[in-house]
Amino acid sequence: MEDAVLAAGGDCLDDDERERLHESLREGIRQMQSGATISAEEAMAQLRAELPVG
Repeated sequence: MEDAVLAAGGDCLDDDERERLHESLREGIRQMQSGATISAEEAMAQLRAELPVG
């Protein structure tokens, strides 16, 4: 099975952007391991609150 991102030519991230993405993922894993988590419902509410109105 082919990866859709690779099939489309890649993710278009440069090396700095990819490193920031990877560091964000590592930070999220550290937060999860330390128990600093929120429910899916709370996460969705936060995301919805950030959406532009209109």
